Amino acid sequence: MPRHLYNFALMQIIIETPRLLIREFLPEEQYLYLWLHQDEEVTRYINKRSDAETKSRFEAGIAEYGDGTGLGSWGIFDSFTNGFIGVCGLKPSAFSPACIELGYLLNQKYWGKGIASEMVKNIIPYAFTRSNATEITAVTKLLNIASQRVLEKNGFIRTGSMVKDGEDLAFFRLTK
Repeated sequence: MPRHLYNFALMQIIIETPRLLIREFLPEEQYLYLWLHQDEEVTRYINKRSDAETKSRFEAGIAEYGDGTGLGSWGIFDSFTNGFIGVCGLKPSAFSPACIELGYLLNQKYWGKGIASEMVKNIIPYAFTRSNATEITAVTKLLNIASQRVLEKNGFIRTGSMVKDGEDLAFFRLTK
């Protein structure tokens, strides 16, 4: 649906750039979230979840929109066409209360076009102004070189590896 026909009064826009619109999902957009998570290539670098678990995460994300933290999981859409690009999110870090963890997942069609870099570049100031966090963290699977480059390009520093759910992950930090 073209952007000018969309009812933006129903959701909060988080960030808007000339190319990207990062906004809250509408409940009826659950199919987009599920579709993205069913793509084996897209999800090769994240933990696999059942459709039921994925639906539950989406519903929990929608429920968190009104909590006042400014954190959450949002849809990334094309600013002009409203085409679905992917998902990004900020959540309290499991490592420290002074940290926020960044995550994102993009439709293959948008890989290699600078979308992830543009999203990260714009979400950093949002994260620091909407919270008391002094640091943003991110983790990637060791083989996810493309995401590691995106993080490094945007000022994140790899500070080693960590083990989560029995898997070694590259750990990145960005300090305010």
